[in-house]
Parts: sequence; structure tokens; C-alpha cells
Amino acid sequence: YTGAATWAVEIAGVHRSSQALGYISSGIWGGISAGPVLGNWVGSFQHAALTQMLLAGLGFAVLTRIPEDFKPHPHKGANAWLKPSMLVPGFTIGLLNVHYPVMTGFLILHLQRHGNSGRAAFTTYAAVILLSRFFLGSLPDRVHPRITYYFGVTAMAIGLLTLAAGPPPWVAMVAAGILGLGFSFPWSSIASTLLRRTPENERGSVVSYLGGFYDLFVGIGSFGAGIISDRFGYSWAFLLAVGALLVSAGLGWKVFLGVATPGRHAEPVPVH
Repeated sequence: YTGAATWAVEIAGVHRSSQALGYISSGIWGGISAGPVLGNWVGSFQHAALTQMLLAGLGFAVLTRIPEDFKPHPHKGANAWLKPSMLVPGFTIGLLNVHYPVMTGFLILHLQRHGNSGRAAFTTYAAVILLSRFFLGSLPDRVHPRITYYFGVTAMAIGLLTLAAGPPPWVAMVAAGILGLGFSFPWSSIASTLLRRTPENERGSVVSYLGGFYDLFVGIGSFGAGIISDRFGYSWAFLLAVGALLVSAGLGWKVFLGVATPGRHAEPVPVH
């Protein structure tokens, strides 16, 4: 992902970084959505593995047709394994994604007693993410990213609180769609903000740092949600995700300090 995202931003230009990241995310969610259907259609693991190899080869062939004029940078970036300036954005991104293991691990179980709509709700969640990141991914490039970030966090909180209440099927699907819509914006809002502040030869490191925090908190969220749901019930796992969102909202304010509205100029303020 680090290589693909950095490459896409370099080709599109940093002024379109949010849109480029949105397209990459759409590809990921499109593959996740289509993979189980395709695997079931081909009928066996061997056929699925062969199909995967053929698709990977097709993807490689397509990538070789993309023109680029990359030149190695004569000066390397900082060698620190973890930059202090990345801690606030990293924790912001990580806390946003605590909800993901809750959705993948506990949504279906939680909704079994409330109309058994978990599968439909998760499909709605994934489909909305896929479509909104593809069609609306450029919004943080055109409006202030703080607006899209807090819109996303608010929508996520509404969706999670509604799901925690154990709603009937149609409400659960709507709530999952609202959650998916909200989830479509915070990542690209923060990533595009940081990439605009970052020297060209260090943008890959920024994507890598954010991805690392994403994975770290997905893992932490999995254990935390499992422990809490075992003791208090599945609803509390969703409330845990809401609590993480609230902390992320507080940290996110610092990430956007000094960020100008697209089309205007402002002196960027480093995040410490």
C-alpha cells in the first residue's frame, strides 16, 4: 500500500493527493468486496488461486503502461525510525480505525438478536465506502480538510451509536451506510494535509508511518473490543469505538493548525 499510495500521489500531484488516495482505497475495497463473490463463483481454492495469479499478472501488465519520469532524490530524508511530529497524526489515524475490527468481528454477532441483519449492514458499509471514496474522494482537495475530517468523525459516531443500540434491520443498514460515508473522509483529510507539508523525498515515509499506526490500532482494537464484549456485551465494543473517535477528534484539531483553504496560501504550522 505504501508504494501504491505514494506512486499515485506523485503521478497525480500533491494538490490532488486526496483524490489519488481515494482511488487507491476504492481499488482496495472493490477487491475486498468482489473477492469473496469471485472465489465462490470459480468453485475451488485451486481455481481461486489461479484466478488470483492471473489477475496479479494483469495488474502488473497494466502498471507497466503507466508513464512516469521518476528521478532518485540526491538527498535522503531523516533517518529517525519515528519522527515526533508524526505522533499526533499517527494516533489520530489509529484511533479512527478502532471501529474497523469492531465492525468486522462483532457486527454480525451483535445484530443476530436484532433481525440478523449483520451481513446486509456490513455489505452496505463496504459499498458506501467504495462509492464515496471513488466519487467524493477529491473533497478534501477542494474544501478545507478540517471540514471533511470532522464531518466524517461526526457521521461515524452517529452510525456507531445507532448500531450499538441494536436497531431493526433497515435502521442498521442506514446506520452502517452513514458510518461508511463518514469513514471515507478522515484518512484522506489527514494524509493529504501532511503530504502537502512534507518534502517530496519524504512523502513515502509519511504514508508508511500512517499505515503503521492504522495497523497497530486495528490490532489493539481487536483485543480491546474482544475483552470488553466478553465482559459487558457486544454493544460496549461499539461504544469503545465511539470513545476512540472522541479522542481522535480532539487530537485532529492540532493536525489542521495553519492549514489554508485550498486555493489560498498560508504558512504551514509543523505538528509537534
